[in-house]
Amino acid sequence: MRKLSIFERAIILLGAFLTLSSIFLFFMQAERLGVWFGFLVESQKSPLGRLEYSVSHTLRKPFDSQSFLSLNYQQKVFDRDTVMTDDSAEAVLSFADGGVINLGPSTLVELVSRETNPLDSGAASELILNVQKGEVSGISGTKKLRVQKDGKMIDLPKPKDGSLLAKVLEQDKSAMKTECQVKADLSNPEAYRFTKDGGLELTLLSQCEEEPESRSHVKIFDSRHQVLVSHQTLPARIKFPSPGLYTLMLEESLAPGTPLTIPAEWPGISFLDTKPSCGGIIRWKLDAANGNPSVRFLIESAKLPHPEPFEKPSATLTDWIATYPAQLRIRTAPNVHGFSWTSPLLEIKRAPACNELVYPKNQARLGHAMVSTPVVFTWKQKPEQDEVRYELSDSADFKKILNTQMTRHNYARVPITRPGIYFWRVVDVKSGEQSEVFQFKAN
Repeated sequence: MRKLSIFERAIILLGAFLTLSSIFLFFMQAERLGVWFGFLVESQKSPLGRLEYSVSHTLRKPFDSQSFLSLNYQQKVFDRDTVMTDDSAEAVLSFADGGVINLGPSTLVELVSRETNPLDSGAASELILNVQKGEVSGISGTKKLRVQKDGKMIDLPKPKDGSLLAKVLEQDKSAMKTECQVKADLSNPEAYRFTKDGGLELTLLSQCEEEPESRSHVKIFDSRHQVLVSHQTLPARIKFPSPGLYTLMLEESLAPGTPLTIPAEWPGISFLDTKPSCGGIIRWKLDAANGNPSVRFLIESAKLPHPEPFEKPSATLTDWIATYPAQLRIRTAPNVHGFSWTSPLLEIKRAPACNELVYPKNQARLGHAMVSTPVVFTWKQKPEQDEVRYELSDSADFKKILNTQMTRHNYARVPITRPGIYFWRVVDVKSGEQSEVFQFKAN
């Protein structure tokens, strides 16, 4: 017999390695490879649970398949799946409702989920473990776990001492399942954006114990149990058409459905001033994306039992509130979807005050006799005011100041040397608040 050359032996060894690798990939990774290469379609059903721990090989046969596939760590199991362990294997499955089961060696069990019958108020959701051979034990979650063996229903046995599940539970019960929840931070302006049609685009994260951000897939249902979003990876920006109760399911982490309530009132109104200006005027703005929609505003306060809507983003508080201190907020009148934007709560400790002009009155006419006699401008001063600045101008915008005086009194003597239309005001030096502007005509 001819002796094989080194090259020929290398070719044979390489061929044997590739053959064994192909066999391993087929039996151990067949399902994953099938999904990757498009030969198989990953189940679109919600998973019942996943494999948490195993000793030796554990196999899974989907309901619509004729062959068993390798079930690896944290791979999912679904309704009507059959799970099998070999002679030396032992496995632990965890379920989305918190239940866990232990499969002993040489065990074959079919997982059958029975949901609540809406016509039977007494019916309860349950998971049937149809044991065809072997031993199954465990702990129920929110769904009732029932065992069917030899055609009879029996209670789920507790895990035996020395079983894989018993060993795991002795270490850390929380290790059986990664607890995740959907996180939506409405207090962070960068986490949401309002749409022009009144919707809300909100950034959702899946917050898990083991990792700060899990890239889980999410499925979202509205109040009518219609799917709003399906198989979208978090973090993601989700558009909610209207406020209400939405149910979210993190599919990869197997977290139970997490109700998320989108509030009927969304933050979006911010005050431009935290204190009313002189005269009691307070202003705000609506931070809505794509321009401000057509809205009407309401001032809400205990001092205002029946607020009236108005359209301008400002108001004179003295027209609305008579006694102080007062707390108030601004919100929009509810739109056709029933929601509104709202501002933070604003506390005003005392009534806004300013210097009240007295003489010359607004739109007054002064005769020629005053040319030789200074006009005495008078006003009512604000309480606790130290110093004011009197200003006279021939234009309403006060770009050109004809006369200015600093005084601690409530009057100023100013000669008017020529006819014309004049404007005057006083300014609180400390706060910068301006009084109203009065206009008069000198003949």
